[in-house]
Amino acid sequence: MQENLILVQKQANEWQLFTHKVRFIDNGVESEVYTSDVAWYNKFAEIHDNFSLVEVTEVTYTAEQLSRLEEIKNLNISDSVANDYVIEDIAGEGLELLALKKENNELRQLLADLTEEVLMGGM
Repeated sequence: MQENLILVQKQANEWQLFTHKVRFIDNGVESEVYTSDVAWYNKFAEIHDNFSLVEVTEVTYTAEQLSRLEEIKNLNISDSVANDYVIEDIAGEGLELLALKKENNELRQLLADLTEEVLMGGM
């Protein structure tokens, strides 16, 4: 099994997350893959005697991960960069501008909050 799992795939020019984890036995060797096409594995198991499904589980993602996916949905970046950003919130090559925009928005909000506090006589 991979150490750094890639849980995103590009389909129809949009990044999407895999929906299921499939554990299976193929020729006596147990493996697992992430997929959004469970039906393919079911059909494969039906026609191959040396292949059997062990477990199929739905993968769940946090609201933050889904939000980050929306941010990069149409960007032309590598799957590892997309995966690192969506899953771990690590902005890699190709996402520098996105990271700067996020930081700029956070700074603007802090400045707005500080300005409001000063104008209201606080501090």
